[in-house]
Amino acid sequence: MKGGKRRRGVKQTDRLSDLPNGILHHILSFLDSESVVRSNILSRRWVWKEVHVLNFYGHSCKAKQKQQHIERHVDQILSCRSDCNVRKISIFFDIQAHVIPYLGIVKYAASHGLQQLYVLHKEEDDRFLILSADVALISTYVRSLKVLDLQWAVLDESALGFWSHLKLLETLTLRDCEFDFGGPDNLPDPLLLFSDWKT
Repeated sequence: MKGGKRRRGVKQTDRLSDLPNGILHHILSFLDSESVVRSNILSRRWVWKEVHVLNFYGHSCKAKQKQQHIERHVDQILSCRSDCNVRKISIFFDIQAHVIPYLGIVKYAASHGLQQLYVLHKEEDDRFLILSADVALISTYVRSLKVLDLQWAVLDESALGFWSHLKLLETLTLRDCEFDFGGPDNLPDPLLLFSDWKT
């Protein structure tokens, strides 16, 4: 009984609002973009429009609903953000099935100083492939990249010219990727793939 009285007498405080913006943004960087938007109800200072890290996930709903949902969600997030740069974007949905939101993210990244891009395509047992044309968009428009991380990419001979466009690139990670150059007789020296990349 006494313990109950003590609990009722404790002053309720919003400790989240007392945290600096940098710490709040760091916490939000671990959440998917939908959860970041929802977090706004916890405190007025959870300013999701200014976070510098965006994580776009696919969702477990029917195929047609999923496509519409992802397109709408990506458009809403990018159009409502404050006019500040984004440091890191992670994409965890099938860009082959969702070309429009992927293009939207690439165009947004091109004009907002993106430094780190992670395109990691694996949902349950499905492999979501990244093709050479998808990487070409990145290397053509997002010249500010310092970190590029790709999973399940299938790259053809045109991939040889991608890396030379990314002059600021410091780290390139290829996870479970394949190079398709038309047969074993056409395989280049692996070291030549990145011969134009500064060290």
